Amino acid sequence: MLKADRLLIILISLALSLLSFSRNAIWQNEVTLWKDSAWKSEKKARPFSNLGRAYFFAGSVEDALINLNKAIRLNPRFSDSYNHLGSIYKVKGNYDLAAIYYQKAIESNPFNAEAHNNLGVIYRGKGQLSQAEAILKRAKELAPNLQDAYNTLGAVYMDEGKFDQAAKEFTFALKLNPEYVEAWSNLGIIYYRRGLLKKAESCFKQALVLKPDFTWAHFNLAATLYDRKMFKEAISEYERVISLDPDFVLSYFNLGEVYRALGDRTRAVECYKKFIASGKAEEKYRIEAYNMIKALTEIQ
Repeated sequence: MLKADRLLIILISLALSLLSFSRNAIWQNEVTLWKDSAWKSEKKARPFSNLGRAYFFAGSVEDALINLNKAIRLNPRFSDSYNHLGSIYKVKGNYDLAAIYYQKAIESNPFNAEAHNNLGVIYRGKGQLSQAEAILKRAKELAPNLQDAYNTLGAVYMDEGKFDQAAKEFTFALKLNPEYVEAWSNLGIIYYRRGLLKKAESCFKQALVLKPDFTWAHFNLAATLYDRKMFKEAISEYERVISLDPDFVLSYFNLGEVYRALGDRTRAVECYKKFIASGKAEEKYRIEAYNMIKALTEIQ
């Protein structure tokens, strides 16, 4: 089993959470609302900034960019516009440009806690953990009830191997919001890495109660069940991951590991072959899958 890759940190931030709302009817209504407001207040930045945000949530990125840039032209000091632009470029994968806009948001309003959190996400993504830790602590100071800041800081602590501190951050995020799905999943990862598999299982299952199609929680639960030697249950979870996201190809490798543990060499080989055939496997893992196939075939 690929230990290092079975359990990954799930982060929620403004940029990442926007994707889950793509084309949501609620945000289409927000577009209508802010369109009307912008038309009535065409010289004010806020309506255009909010319209840009609504377009982004609704999945219309180009319309979002147009309106956010107009908001900046109307008021170059309106912090939220820069924050929303940063989130767009974060989703586009342009972390450097996202960081620039988040920094501009903070320069325009040093009390913008969300922009601090979002910049912390960028720093973590770039491996700049000390900078991430510092700015996330500042986000918490500015907004003690900003649940995302605790969750993101918890992820940073986990990257640094500070599991006790990470657990405290995830737990506090859950005190703020007991239905915070990502924090449940992340707390489960902490328990898993401590070897507390029953507690890890409980956390992942709670995440799935709140969000049944949460792919990463199914994946993490499957890994936990495998370690508990609950192989049939693990197979069910990995198959659920694949049904939700056929491109989640690591599930095929791990399914191969489960079948290998069960002594079902035929199905194990099938899974390893699917993993390789996906064309999306990292080279070192593809080689490992080839070696597994070779070993199992020689046994037969």
